[in-house]
Amino acid sequence: MSLRTVTEKIDSIIFSIVAVFCLLIWAILGFPLVFELLITVVTVFAVYVAIRWMESRHPW
Repeated sequence: MSLRTVTEKIDSIIFSIVAVFCLLIWAILGFPLVFELLITVVTVFAVYVAIRWMESRHPW
């Protein structure tokens, strides 16, 4: 397995954990489902952009 596939798998695991975590928080806070999904998508996208930005700044 190349390092690239390993980091991609780790990325997808991180994104799913973040998404589930966000949904749980919004559900506990009592947000409507539409807002939960919207905020979760935005958060996951922000995490994705942050990881890509860090990778471009510090190539492994």
